[in-house]
Amino acid sequence: MDTLKKPSNIAVLVLVGAFIVSASLVFADSVSTSVTVGNATPSVGTVTINASSAIVLNENTTKTATTTVTVSDSNGCSEIASVLMDIYRSGVTASSCDTGGEANNNNCYPQVICTEITSGNTCTGGADTSVDYDCVVNLQYYADPTDSGTYSAQTWEATISVGDGTATSTGTDTEEINTLQALDVTSSIAYGSLSAGADSGATNATTTITNTGNVAMDPQLSGTDMADGGNTIVVGSQEYSAAPFTWGAGTDLTSSGVALDLTLPQGTSGTVPVTDDVSWGLGVPGGTPTGSYTGTNTVAAGAAQ
Repeated sequence: MDTLKKPSNIAVLVLVGAFIVSASLVFADSVSTSVTVGNATPSVGTVTINASSAIVLNENTTKTATTTVTVSDSNGCSEIASVLMDIYRSGVTASSCDTGGEANNNNCYPQVICTEITSGNTCTGGADTSVDYDCVVNLQYYADPTDSGTYSAQTWEATISVGDGTATSTGTDTEEINTLQALDVTSSIAYGSLSAGADSGATNATTTITNTGNVAMDPQLSGTDMADGGNTIVVGSQEYSAAPFTWGAGTDLTSSGVALDLTLPQGTSGTVPVTDDVSWGLGVPGGTPTGSYTGTNTVAAGAAQ
């Protein structure tokens, strides 16, 4: 009889209330990404000349006027490389003014360098895209007025150009420059020593008048009696003229302003200062007591005749 061989190991698997869990193995891999960020053209937002107010010039000197502008760059405001302003009378046009070779204190101030403000909407870098700039210009007192007169149909315009080294864009605003009628005059009229009943004859005192405004003008002359204590020389004893004269041939001075036709033109860069002289004479009425007589003559700026 063959002897049956038993297996050396007998395994008995008994599952009592058990779960069989099946798990999968996951293997990860990676892929690379790439993008080229192109240059965005910077943009000009709100442009404001002189806080949206008409510009009032300063007599015989410059007027500081500020144009504010908000500029942006989608690549970040730190990429903005330059902000420049051309400010000009609109009849001159931007293309004529912004060449830089057409600077004219009457009507064109090109390539004004604008600076970033120090507080408020400053550029903080990183994701910040917007920043404010101030564009400051010193306008001469004889800059063309646009509120009335020859250029009343025009305005002053500011064109802002912002660039990031690759691309540029522009924005504009308009405002008026007001008329400035102004003058400066030498401070005294000295007739010297005259006897009662005598006059200055062909010897004139002279005052020099300077046009310190931005339009052609004529002086308006008036005066007061000359007095010494209770004694007077009436105002009409003084005469004036636009040219040298002999007393008796001039125009009598009055207490109310009368225009003298000198027509001092508006100044330009090549002609300032614009000046002219007024000649004065005096006749002392007979019977006038001795004394030192003084009075006040007024020279006011008026429209050219």
